[in-house]
Amino acid sequence: MAIQRKYTDNGATVTVVEEQLSPVVEAHADATTGESEVVSRSIGPADVAQSWVRFMQAIFAFGLLVAETALTFRLVFALSAANAANGFVSFIYDVTGPLVAPFEGIAAESASGTGVFEPETLIAMTVYFFAAMLVIAFVGLALAAPTPHTDVVTRERHTTYDGHV
Repeated sequence: MAIQRKYTDNGATVTVVEEQLSPVVEAHADATTGESEVVSRSIGPADVAQSWVRFMQAIFAFGLLVAETALTFRLVFALSAANAANGFVSFIYDVTGPLVAPFEGIAAESASGTGVFEPETLIAMTVYFFAAMLVIAFVGLALAAPTPHTDVVTRERHTTYDGHV
């Protein structure tokens, strides 16, 4: 019967397989046998480039999340007629103003009760979301190409006796 254990040692995946002793070896209580396999992978320039691409994707996705969150706050504040003199509400309007400005005048605003529905905010959210997804997908294409890896596999089989056969 074989027992297999895997673990990672300094980036290398190590697989150790220990097999049941043969009848001849079993006669010796102090005999051990085993097999091990060490696979190590060297990190090349392609791996480093892929790591940076993934990092840039994460930064871009985080920026999108921040912008979408701020625009959502703006939309909710406008719909609920939030007090524009409040520091936080004023801050959100100031920060999101440049993001919404290119889309002003596309559709007319409509009042609902005391609040105002700003379609330009919703349009800005939609445009920035799809633009960001396109950029993230385009950058992800850089990860689609296979990268060369150098794997070194070392296999060992050993039987140790403390006595004579």
